[in-house]
Amino acid sequence: MALKLDGDLILAGAGNMGGAMLTGWIERGLSPAQILVQDPSPPPRIAELLAKNGIPSHATVPARPKPPAVLLMAVKPQIMEQVFPPLAKLAGPDTVVLSIAAGKTIASFEK
Repeated sequence: MALKLDGDLILAGAGNMGGAMLTGWIERGLSPAQILVQDPSPPPRIAELLAKNGIPSHATVPARPKPPAVLLMAVKPQIMEQVFPPLAKLAGPDTVVLSIAAGKTIASFEK
């Protein structure tokens, strides 16, 4: 069964965890056209996966015509406060925001 989303998926951080999730989504049929990656220098194997699937990697995700369906934070907790605020501005009322950053509370996202 192919993965389907009603909008884009923004992945912030394409390191070990984010890259593994990205690989799984593509293998399960999520359209690469729906995926945006924010990572200024993804690891070589992920950079290759992105290039193969035509997925650009941005230092900062550009404004979108509509809010993403999913915003997934896969960055190290110590840089979350730097990375999250610009991405939060892209989210809409129906955007699902997920984080795999250990030690970050809901309050830290609300701030």
